[in-house]
Amino acid sequence: MRTSFVYHIYFTIVTLITLTMMVASFGYILFIGLDPAVFVRSADERGYNVPPALFFSKTDPITTISCTDSCPLRDSDKLMVSEWEQNYAQWKEQSRVTYDARSLVNAISFFIVSTPLFFLHYRILRREYLASRDNENATGIFSVYFYIASLGTLVVSIVFAAMFINTVLRTWVITDANVQDKGYSSPIMVSTETQDADSLISCAAQCGFTDEQVALAQEWKLDYQRSIARTTQTSWKVEFSRNIAGIVVTLPVFLYHWVFVRRESKKSKEKKSEDNN
Repeated sequence: MRTSFVYHIYFTIVTLITLTMMVASFGYILFIGLDPAVFVRSADERGYNVPPALFFSKTDPITTISCTDSCPLRDSDKLMVSEWEQNYAQWKEQSRVTYDARSLVNAISFFIVSTPLFFLHYRILRREYLASRDNENATGIFSVYFYIASLGTLVVSIVFAAMFINTVLRTWVITDANVQDKGYSSPIMVSTETQDADSLISCAAQCGFTDEQVALAQEWKLDYQRSIARTTQTSWKVEFSRNIAGIVVTLPVFLYHWVFVRRESKKSKEKKSEDNN
């Protein structure tokens, strides 16, 4: 019985989608495994992102509030301190290990779902492709999957390889190209975030801030500095892990599909040559 055109399209699209999900999820699993195992992160694991900053309402946002005899802060500013304490406490609970664990669970879930679906559809698609060698229309439709899969994984492999070489050059060869990544950020943003913590410390007596709040602000400044330094120091390690994982996952997929297409194309040409003779 002749297979319908919709049948061909269905298996081609579903196989491509499940292949993409399987490769992407496995690549992310490999990335999470490479990052701490091969390229060890900074010893300070607490806080994946920069800690939440404290902001006061003031005319000049980049200056520290000076307190003399009275407290210049408004009631809304004091309320912001309470909200900042809650946000900072939540930030301290969200470690990099917790973030990676959640991401790993998501990646494994997608991998578990997509892998059997891919192999099920790919097995049928490959069987139909091999069975339809004499039907040029059917073969052409099924071959779309193999060419798209080969092209897509080749492009992704080239991108990851280029990014890998880029990281190597910026990190060890042409180090001047990496100057912007070494802690560069907007002076206004950095001053705003740090100055308001200094304002809380300097105005503690006049505004009635507790010793615990002052100590918390001092701790926040240390966490902020560590977060900025950690991001700068470990960025190249993260890039290496991501690029290596991408190459390791996509290159074999490209080679498998490309070799299969070339082998079947060669067999088809040989068969046509034999029929003509």
